[in-house]
Parts: sequence; structure tokens; C-alpha cells
Amino acid sequence: VMPAVGDASVAIAQVAQMPAGSRVLVVFDYDAAQAGELNRVAQALLQSPALRNAQIVIASLNPQGSSMTQTVLRSLPDLHYTDLGFAPGQVNGVQALLAKAGDVKLIIEVAGSSDTVRWWAEQLKANQSEIPLVVGVSAGAEPLAMPYLQSGQVKGLISGFPGAVAYLNATGKMNTYSQDQIENYQIPLDALALANYVMVALIVAGLIAALLRGAGRRSA
Repeated sequence: VMPAVGDASVAIAQVAQMPAGSRVLVVFDYDAAQAGELNRVAQALLQSPALRNAQIVIASLNPQGSSMTQTVLRSLPDLHYTDLGFAPGQVNGVQALLAKAGDVKLIIEVAGSSDTVRWWAEQLKANQSEIPLVVGVSAGAEPLAMPYLQSGQVKGLISGFPGAVAYLNATGKMNTYSQDQIENYQIPLDALALANYVMVALIVAGLIAALLRGAGRRSA
């Protein structure tokens, strides 16, 4: 069963507002340990129909980001882009990329940590910039990234495998996928669902064991 669209619809609406030919900065801020999840998030975001005629500029605040970028872009051979590479310095890197990227109309931040979401949100606010920020985050980073969505500093948020699938469904892109491509997203979702069931089962088993120990002490 595919997940509901959720925040994907907000992200899609934000991306769709861009005029054709707009300049879009896409930032890959994650490493190899998070690539299994976030490569799919990045692929989903970059396949938005609204980006088909955009001027894509890619960059990273993570030293491994360039490697992640190349992995994703190999799966999107028709995507044309300019590569600004790695920008060191954390918040200073944000400012450097904003200066280099030119007149961007949208920033897409793919983040393995809420820290980089915070850097972008805070620096855009400090600059009094009105450039919309859409983020794709790992499921683990979602709780700490959500306040930026709720405050309006982030205009749309896609989280983990479920968010990537929801985004592809909502844009209609999933309908064009082969069975192998669909399974590339479905298998991690099934594994995630199984892990959740196992976690719930362990919690229930622990509660039952605690109750039984308590009952045994009372009867003694």
C-alpha cells in the first residue's frame, strides 16, 4: 500500500509556481550512510515536471555530497545542470552558495540532518530572502525539521521513502515507471513496515513481561 501524499502536495505546489526557465539550486547535504534513502528522495524531487525546463544548479555543504550527486544524476541522464561543487564552512558555505548560484527562484535542500535545514532556513531569514526552500529529509531528521515547515521558513517537506513515493505518485511520475523501478521504491517501504511491526511486537512483549513480573510479585 502506497503512503498518502501528505506534505508532498505542498512541495509540488511550491515547485509548480516557478516560471519556466527559472534557476533552481539543489543541494545534496548527506553522505554515503544515508544514500540508500536520500538518493531516492533526491531522484523524486528532481523528476518533478515543473523542473523539466529549469536551470538546475547543484552543490553541497557535505564533503561527500559530490559523490552522492553523481550517483543520483547518473539515473537522470536527461537532466542538464551546472555543478558548483562542495562549499565548506557550514553557514558560511550557505552564504557562499547563495552568492555563486545567482538569481535562484527555488532552493531544494536534500538533508541527512536537520542541522543543514536549520542553516539554510536561518541564513535565508537573516538575508531577508524570499527564495522558497523545499527540503527532502531522512525519516530520522523529520521531527527536528518539522518546526521549520510549521513556521513557514520551509515551504514543503518530503520525508524518507514514504515521502519520495508520495511525491512520485502525486506528480504522476510513478505511472511511467517499469515494475523494476517501482520495486526499487516498494522494497524499502516493505522493509520499513516490517521493522515497524517488529518494533511494536517487541514493545508489546516487553509490556506483557513487565505485567507478568508484577503479578508474580503481588501473588508472592
